[in-house]
Amino acid sequence: MLKLGLLGLGNQMQENLLPAILENGNIEISAIKSRDLTKAQGIAKKYNFKNIAKTDDELFSSIDALIVSATPNVHLEYIEKSSKNNKAIFVEKPPFYSLKQYEKMVNLIEKYQTIISFGFNFKYSDFYKLLLQKTNDFDQTNFIKIKSYAAKPNSPFWDCKNIIDSSLLAIHIHAIELLCYSINSTIVDIKKELCWINDTKFVLTILVKFQNQKIGLLELSNASNKFEFSIECINDKEIIRCEDFNKIEFIKTVANKNLTKVAKKSYVSYDVPFLNSGFGRTGYKNEIEDFINRIETKQNNLREIKNLKNVYKIIEETIKWLNVNYLERLYIC
Repeated sequence: MLKLGLLGLGNQMQENLLPAILENGNIEISAIKSRDLTKAQGIAKKYNFKNIAKTDDELFSSIDALIVSATPNVHLEYIEKSSKNNKAIFVEKPPFYSLKQYEKMVNLIEKYQTIISFGFNFKYSDFYKLLLQKTNDFDQTNFIKIKSYAAKPNSPFWDCKNIIDSSLLAIHIHAIELLCYSINSTIVDIKKELCWINDTKFVLTILVKFQNQKIGLLELSNASNKFEFSIECINDKEIIRCEDFNKIEFIKTVANKNLTKVAKKSYVSYDVPFLNSGFGRTGYKNEIEDFINRIETKQNNLREIKNLKNVYKIIEETIKWLNVNYLERLYIC
């Protein structure tokens, strides 16, 4: 039985991660820790957790692995502490703020041989697993477009300086990570465009060219009234469209002398789980199972770790570009 510790007991932990963890019969919650003691006591009572750790020493002495879903400013600190205590660690997104912190993480896990996973759950969802299967890991895919729309943020949070920085790190990092993980190549060029809808709402497009000649397009916004997520993949045989994790459309094309016409459409749909948060539909259960498997096999997801460098390259270059071109407008919000 794997002894697991939980650090940070906010909405993400309670609504998504904890339900997924509790479905795994090979895990024992051996310790929880939160800066809000009252919240920790309430959760311990609700789930009959016996150990509320008051110090990091108490936490690490009770566990084999740690799941962190705290504010991002402490994530790197606990990656370091877990590494030095020889504990595996799962870090919710965003795992850190910058490329500099990414490089420090890489140095730590290489030095201490730390098993580490990150909370990018979309790639563990059923629809993405089907995409991997149908595209042969995107082998022949030339173009991927990902649309990520949300209703927030409407003001900066964490240590971010403006709405767009907050949006990139809190929400749209999922889309950026999924694009980089799917194409899995070195970035050679990034182009950005920004459209303000009003004082606080925006649409940001990022066109990314990769060394393997594939192109990715990100369309990111906080102008919706709900969370919307879609992927479109194009190769020389078909167009694949995926909408909101529960509908996938395959459009096979047949070349004609003068035009390409739609030859066949097929649909694959998934039932949405009962939980409103969709912890099953969007991959939370599978990502926890993958983390446990990596602890048992002592193997990190090297592709995930490598492509995080691309993720933060896109974020840092975009933030730098925004500060050069939209400095005054950014800080009105």
